[in-house]
Amino acid sequence: MRRAAAWLLAAALGGAGVAQAGGLHDLADAWLVPLEQASRLLGQPSARPATWSAGVSQGRLFGLPELPQCGLDLRWRGRVGAVEASWERLGRDLFREDTWRLAALVGGRWRGGARVGMARLTLAGVAASPRPEVTLRLQGEMAARIDLDVWWPLTDAPSWHGSGGLRRWLRVTGGGDGWVWSAAADRSADGTPALQGEVLVRLAPAGALGLRVEPWSGSVGLVTSWRIGGLLVRSSHLAHPDLGTCHRWGLTVERAP
Repeated sequence: MRRAAAWLLAAALGGAGVAQAGGLHDLADAWLVPLEQASRLLGQPSARPATWSAGVSQGRLFGLPELPQCGLDLRWRGRVGAVEASWERLGRDLFREDTWRLAALVGGRWRGGARVGMARLTLAGVAASPRPEVTLRLQGEMAARIDLDVWWPLTDAPSWHGSGGLRRWLRVTGGGDGWVWSAAADRSADGTPALQGEVLVRLAPAGALGLRVEPWSGSVGLVTSWRIGGLLVRSSHLAHPDLGTCHRWGLTVERAP
């Protein structure tokens, strides 16, 4: 009975598009504006030789007790490269998806590298075979205050993500004094693009409020960023017109020597 219920939940997630909705499935996608730009907006010095950060995140998809989220990430960024390691979990007893990722970039103004990872689905205590992920990465500064991020997936999305399998393809980030914006394009398995955007505005020296929109799915919501000493606190509150509201929170400890 538990196994049947778990398969029904997995089918519902894939069929409803939950696993491919930008900003609604992946904890790392709860905020479209990159962590570095949100930190810089609130006064974190950026012209340092190296910076490291450690973060924890949590949330719940659509208020469902069966779909809690939690995650950890470690980042290091220097003048000649960057490294990031992360783990996150969606679900608990009946449905549980664990994702591990490790990314490395090398270069100065323009950086190239790759992200490797593994996703594993567990239904009613029975673990499926892990699914590997390999994605090429390119990151750089196109112009003053205009940054480009490109992802090139070399492996297919896990089968439980549904037939669409949306994944990030392109993101452009810019802004000015007191505000920052990001526009992203995701792509499905058949090449269909899905666009979304986010604007974050500093309302106080230590606080910012933003708007996130995803036209293709109709999702819209608010994001916030707050600085408390060396801590960066972020929240994401996105509403899907059919599936409901997702709330996520992130706490990052930063240090720049």
